[in-house]
Amino acid sequence: MALSSPSVDSTPQLPDYGPVPEAAFGPARNEQGYFVGRVERNLYWVTDGTYQSAFLATPDGVVLFDAPPTIGQ
Repeated sequence: MALSSPSVDSTPQLPDYGPVPEAAFGPARNEQGYFVGRVERNLYWVTDGTYQSAFLATPDGVVLFDAPPTIGQ
């Protein structure tokens, strides 16, 4: 029995997709690879483009919310 390659016409066609919107890439990061933004007043968030953390500046010090391992280094 001879084997033959499938016809080019039998190859399923993939749908066309639009480009990824610029906003999906997140905010521009600084030269160290981070973005720090203010949520409101003394509450800030920081991201490396994947993980996010937050910190709250108080008169007694800073409270850091840091669950992901890569930002805590």
